Amino acid sequence: MRVSRVVTVVLLLLAGASTSAFATDIFVATNGNDANPGTITQPKATLRAAAGIAQPGDNIQVRAGLYNQHLYWDLGANGTPGAYISVQAYDGDLTVQLVGENKSDTICFHGKQYCKLIGFDITGGGGTAPVHSDNNGTVRPSHIYVQRCYVHDPPRGEDCTHMNGEYIFTENCEACRPNDHVLDYVNVDYGAVRNCYLHDFDDNATYAKGGSDSCVFENNVISNQGTGSDNPAVGFGQQTTGVEQTDTHQSYNCVFRNNIIRNCPNGAVGTYDCYHGYFYNNTIYNCGGYNGRGIVHLRTSTDWGGAATDDGVYIFNNVFLDTAGDMGSVYVKQSSHVVNDFASGNNNYYNNGNPIPSTGYVDPNLEAGATFGNPNLANPNGSATTWQGWVDCYRITAASTALIDHGASSAGNTPFPAVINDIDGSTRPQGAGYDIGAFEYGGGAPAPPVANFTGTPTSGAAPLTVAFTDTSSGNPTSWSWTFGDGGSSTAQSPSHVYNSAGSYTVALTATNAQGSNTNTKPNYITVVQAQDYTCASLTVNTGTLKSGDHTSVHTSDNVYLVIGSAKVSNKQTAQVSYTMNTGLGSLSLLTVTVEGKVSAGTQPLTVYAYNYSTSTWTSIATGTLTTTDSSVNPTVFNPSQYISGGAVQIRVKAGGTGSTAFDHSTDLVKITAVP
Repeated sequence: MRVSRVVTVVLLLLAGASTSAFATDIFVATNGNDANPGTITQPKATLRAAAGIAQPGDNIQVRAGLYNQHLYWDLGANGTPGAYISVQAYDGDLTVQLVGENKSDTICFHGKQYCKLIGFDITGGGGTAPVHSDNNGTVRPSHIYVQRCYVHDPPRGEDCTHMNGEYIFTENCEACRPNDHVLDYVNVDYGAVRNCYLHDFDDNATYAKGGSDSCVFENNVISNQGTGSDNPAVGFGQQTTGVEQTDTHQSYNCVFRNNIIRNCPNGAVGTYDCYHGYFYNNTIYNCGGYNGRGIVHLRTSTDWGGAATDDGVYIFNNVFLDTAGDMGSVYVKQSSHVVNDFASGNNNYYNNGNPIPSTGYVDPNLEAGATFGNPNLANPNGSATTWQGWVDCYRITAASTALIDHGASSAGNTPFPAVINDIDGSTRPQGAGYDIGAFEYGGGAPAPPVANFTGTPTSGAAPLTVAFTDTSSGNPTSWSWTFGDGGSSTAQSPSHVYNSAGSYTVALTATNAQGSNTNTKPNYITVVQAQDYTCASLTVNTGTLKSGDHTSVHTSDNVYLVIGSAKVSNKQTAQVSYTMNTGLGSLSLLTVTVEGKVSAGTQPLTVYAYNYSTSTWTSIATGTLTTTDSSVNPTVFNPSQYISGGAVQIRVKAGGTGSTAFDHSTDLVKITAVP
């Protein structure tokens, strides 16, 4: 038997890691090319190519779009403790949709160390799971973070499977799997699943199995299990083919705490050959009862093939709530299953006023410290579609007399793991003891909220759209915003458009039944007015000037500058360079607008900006010219390198793919800039 390890070590390790001072951003975009160096203006096309050149501390920045490809992270270097390799959605969470190729999983961390995956919308390919880690034959994956991802709808297998690794963290993610598992930890040591929303699954939501050791599953919302399997929502143990087959137990010192588990007819938790499984401070709603299955299973592993043994199962300080009044047996043990050192206590049971079933392995009615009142949670029969929405439904209220300061909790006393925080982050304990369920209640009457908010972005050019996010504490029920320009809103997290330059003071008043609180942030939003500039001079680089001059391209008025094409290497091209004298010393925003046409057929259009830092022309946009006006309007990233002495230079090239002569007509070339 293994020596017991201290579970709480997991909570003290690796809250995050700083990146290297020499970190490089490697960009990937749908219009990139793997031959490119991976800069923001010359991005790569695939995640695999970016991973192939990544070094410790590098950030792979993936631009918004749909990618039908996978990232097989055996390519590229490992990160290091002070310099993780990260791959993240550059334009904001879930702006990147990643669909795996049919031949593999979507994201693989085989044998990799110190890597992070942040902010992706991931759909499975043809492999076992969209997100998958495993050893590569010799090296276990370790220190892997999957954060703020939405993983869903793989064609087969689990949503996420992490195997044969250590320090594997899944945080603030959403995952669903209508026909199978959602998230499995198999032979993972010192891992965690935190603040995740796992829903709409037929088998189990998340397991610690195959020899997993000292893993913590906390602050999750687990909801809506189908009846396609007989597994409960979460579990300890269970042997997995090829993984620790000769081990005595299939999980060690693992913890489920501060979770909300709801509408899981096959039960909330199961144990299959575990050594010290801790299940405490969870709120369980309408679970169990399908085909006589209990809420807590003590059972033989279907993969093990023989009698199973649990050594130490501890069920404390949970809420077992059944609003339909048809609660089945709470604790059920299969006849062949051996349980040594089982303990339960201080749980709250409520069956809508009906008796609590006394059948099963343990009779809850005889449990030490048990209570049987209505927990009076905020809105347990409500509905939601997000982690936060469900958390709000299951909050403790002032009427939750069965839950408030229940007294001494076995959790936190040796040998049980310590109670740290509740699902909402409040510190435990408060008052005279440890509260039951996923929440801690501070005692006394609820207080008014404390208003707070953030805005993104807080500065930019008009018209500037700012997304405001309510971050108030104290559960406000209504909100009142003023944006400083005469605008207002009563939405919880509104967006607002600032159309004029200036500095704006923003205020939020948050209100609940106990009162209101206002937070005012003076001059929180800064808006500058963008200025248009047209060309002061131009140079015809390739072709012949047929009509007009630089004054022809000041406005889009169908007065054209016409250039006859010239033959270059048996290809017809017309190319003109334009100089804009802005008088500005620096730029924070630069966009370019080009409008034109060709006399016959179609021709490619390429727009360049002159980079004064590298003394090169950089492609910033491409398009197609026809016999009617068409335009491109790119935003130039890192614009400060494209201005010198107040001048910005733009080059427009038409053609270059054929030998047919044409006239290139341009009636608008301008820049829009902000200092």
